[in-house]
Amino acid sequence: KAYGPPLTQQLRDAGYNVLTWDPRGWAESTGTVQVDSVDYEARDVQQLLDWVATQPQAQLDSVRDPRSGMVGGSYGGGIQLVTAAIDCRVDALVPIVAWHSLTSSLYKADTFKAGWANLLAAAGMSADLDPAIAQASEAGNTTGVLGPADVEWFTDRGPAQLVADITVPTLIVQGTVDTLFTLDEGVSNYEMLEASGVPTAMMWF
Repeated sequence: KAYGPPLTQQLRDAGYNVLTWDPRGWAESTGTVQVDSVDYEARDVQQLLDWVATQPQAQLDSVRDPRSGMVGGSYGGGIQLVTAAIDCRVDALVPIVAWHSLTSSLYKADTFKAGWANLLAAAGMSADLDPAIAQASEAGNTTGVLGPADVEWFTDRGPAQLVADITVPTLIVQGTVDTLFTLDEGVSNYEMLEASGVPTAMMWF
C-alpha cells in the first residue's frame, strides 16, 4: 500500500507499476478489520499478488511470481512484515512507522494508551471492525488494563516472531517522536532481521 498519493506518483514517475488498495473492512473493501492479521489481511495480499501476476505489464520471476516490493506507513507498514513472512514473492520492503508487537506499542508496560486507542477507534468508526477491538477499547477506557483474552487477540495481530521468517532486503523507517509505534518497535524488527543475515537498514526521522 503506497504511503499517500505523492509517493504513488513518485513511484510511477520512476517507472514502477503501483497497486494500492483499501484493506479489508476499510472504505470500499468488504470484510472485517483484523488489524493486519497474518491469517486475514496477509492472505488478502497474496490474492493481490496472484492478480498482479496475470497483468501484461508485470515482470515475472516465475509463474505466478511477480517482481514486487512493498512500501507504506503504519497499517501499510505492518502488512508488509506479515505478508513477507508467509510469501516469498515479495522482493523488498520499506515499512514506515510500523510496529513489532501491538502489545508492546498499544499496551506498553501493561498500560492502556487511551489517547492513541481513542484516536484509532474514532478513525475506525466508518470501518467494519472486529468486535474484539471495541471490547478491548471499552475495557481499557473503563479500567486502564486489558484482560488476557484482549491481550492475546492483539498479540496475534502483528509481525513479532514472524519477522524471523522474512528473508528479503528491508529498509525500516521509524519516527523519533512517535509515541505510538516508538523507535523500540523498529529496533526490534531491525535486530531480528540483522540476526537472520537479511540485508537491512534503518532510518530515523
